[in-house]
Amino acid sequence: VPNSTIAYRASDSCRNLSEERSMFMNEQAAFSARVQRVVYSLFEHMVEQTNKYALYRQRRSGKSDPHWHPTDVREMKAYVGLNILMGINQLPDTGMYWASDIFIGNAGFKKTMTARRFEKLTQYLQLCDRESEPVRGERGYDALFKVRPLLDVVENTMWDAYTPNRCLTVDKCAIVMKGRFSPTQYMPSKPLRKGLTVWMLCDSRSGYCHRAKIYVGKPDEDEAAASLGFRVVTSLVRGLEGQYHHLFMDSFFTSVPLLQRLLRDGLYACGPTQPGRKGYPEVLRPRNVGKLSQGEFYQCQRGNLVATVTRDVKNMRGVDLCDQLRECYQVGRPCKKWWRYFLWFYVNLCIVNAYIILRESRGGTPPAGFNGKQFTQRHFRVRLAQQLIGDYQGHT
Repeated sequence: VPNSTIAYRASDSCRNLSEERSMFMNEQAAFSARVQRVVYSLFEHMVEQTNKYALYRQRRSGKSDPHWHPTDVREMKAYVGLNILMGINQLPDTGMYWASDIFIGNAGFKKTMTARRFEKLTQYLQLCDRESEPVRGERGYDALFKVRPLLDVVENTMWDAYTPNRCLTVDKCAIVMKGRFSPTQYMPSKPLRKGLTVWMLCDSRSGYCHRAKIYVGKPDEDEAAASLGFRVVTSLVRGLEGQYHHLFMDSFFTSVPLLQRLLRDGLYACGPTQPGRKGYPEVLRPRNVGKLSQGEFYQCQRGNLVATVTRDVKNMRGVDLCDQLRECYQVGRPCKKWWRYFLWFYVNLCIVNAYIILRESRGGTPPAGFNGKQFTQRHFRVRLAQQLIGDYQGHT
């Protein structure tokens, strides 16, 4: 600090560090307790809506389901835990986990609940009140109504749980599905040409997902003035204004108006762009630059905006890291209901985020009771599933 003198004693420094560490641990414990309350309330909501939907279906069909009885939080947690384990121990068909063949059937699954009970929970699983769902064209219509309760809880928790580092990545991820959802995107240049699209803001270093936004189709007329990429990025970074993070994105998002807007909001950004985009410098177009040699680059500056012709994607890996962790052990089974894909996508995403937080908070030190050399994501998922299932044993 210029023109100042700082005097301190070692004991004071140690005491201050100890106090700071204690405050951090208290804050961490308080946040963990709050997250547990939020997760429990979400399970309660799932139980309430699942039981309500089961009655609704039986009332509509005019006959009762003799194999159904109301579920509770303990059973719902066990059901989710089994779905997590299915992502680790993958079999072609759900019924194979309850097979009598000793080489195929899983004793833990059989002990937790019967195959019929698992099928019934899958049949009636619900997140919203279907009787109050607005239809298209009605006031209050929401394309994501079926998963809105989940989104409201998960998005806030993801945002609050992890402090963003300097470098962040914006990219899109596609979800394979067999159901039908009208805003499904067709992307001929991608390996997965058709699927559900989710825009993600991830940490470039760890892969933690701070925010995800589901693509729900073309915007309303009042939003059509801004490009899709512009609207996606500005919505994902809302709350980071004035913190001067470094934002990295691909050519789908990058445009001169967006970069100017982000800089005005106190955010640095860069990304590849197409030479034909509005505002692209004429001198850097391919016909004027030609083929670059190794290590060669050209730059052009206008105000605070710099255009560079080069190749560098080192910090574009944030969403890729998250996808790699998420796709190792997929949660949920293929079905015809589109909203189930979003449900299990967010469950999987939360597991990945929780694993990243645990890994960074412990600095590579494995949790107590773990005897292996490295506590991997697989170990984390197994422990999480075991905690969700607990000692639950269903009989019907």
